[in-house]
Amino acid sequence: LNGVIYGHLYNWTTSMDSICPCGWHVPDTAEWVALARVVVNNRGELLKRDVSGNIYNAGTYMKSTDYWATSTTSGTNSSKFNVRPAGSCVSYENFWQIDTIADYWSKEELCGGGLKRSILFKYNSGNMIFSGENIRYGAKSVRCMRYTPSFTLSKTSVTVADTSGSSTNIRVTTNTGCTAWTATTGSPWFAVSQNVSSGNGIITIKAIEANDEVTSRTDTVYVTSLEPKIGTKTIIVTQEGTSPRLDISSDSVFVARDSAATVSISVTSYTTWEAHSDAVWLSVTQDTTDHNGMIVCTAITANLQHVVRTGTVYITIGSDTVKIISVVQQEAAKPYLSVSDTGITVSAQDRNPFTIYVYSNT
Repeated sequence: LNGVIYGHLYNWTTSMDSICPCGWHVPDTAEWVALARVVVNNRGELLKRDVSGNIYNAGTYMKSTDYWATSTTSGTNSSKFNVRPAGSCVSYENFWQIDTIADYWSKEELCGGGLKRSILFKYNSGNMIFSGENIRYGAKSVRCMRYTPSFTLSKTSVTVADTSGSSTNIRVTTNTGCTAWTATTGSPWFAVSQNVSSGNGIITIKAIEANDEVTSRTDTVYVTSLEPKIGTKTIIVTQEGTSPRLDISSDSVFVARDSAATVSISVTSYTTWEAHSDAVWLSVTQDTTDHNGMIVCTAITANLQHVVRTGTVYITIGSDTVKIISVVQQEAAKPYLSVSDTGITVSAQDRNPFTIYVYSNT
């Protein structure tokens, strides 16, 4: 029955090592003082101490209204902390002072660890009293205080390579082993996974698509705790742009001697590009400026010279020339002329006409 009313008593080792559930801890003296400050402030009072450091009136506001021995300083429990007089144990079998004191462990150590701090409430005192006990003796009540849950990220921005499958890790550190969290993203080009769902863990970000653009791209990972007071932290993920890469079907092409003769070159590119030529006899067009496309080189005039002529096509990405194509136009045909006969004999009396055929390309 006493266990139901007052709870159990614990020695120092048990209370410090394992009594509180995950996310909770035995408070130290400073935390007890912080609690007392809130209690008395809520009653419109300032925190005041006696010469021993004990806090006035905190006991009155924290003690339950029942189970205590009769006293003029009974508790009001206005704080709802509901301290009940469980007494203490001064040896393994010697329990005493039930209904007259409540004695709680603090995790603070005194005198180099020889004494352990405890927080004492008495039936005939309205104060919160600070005491000390030898570590070898005693069992006391325990109140567990919840940690303010929190977590930190080793990085809030990361970069992955432009290739599919490139990845990076972010470490999540929590102040308890049971702070639950989850990592999510709406990105179409990377996936997020985590090795645990609570406590310390690792987030892995892995690109599931290559970035074929020269410019980088960014998206966001949302790391959300199930604790509403923590909220959500974000990680900005950047995927590098691809290095400007462009290939052509040939860097040297041949075009016929005639006006309007054409030749085509195919372009494979991961970025935007432009083609132009400074040859006056050559026109250059392209069917696209974005990624894969075709360049068409057209002779504006026929080549009337008897030697080939060469023009140059320049392919640029931004302000950089990345490819040069040599365009060679066929030379004009060499002039020639022949006749069907190079000598004809006729008589003086022959008046019949005769024909000589001339063959020429000019």
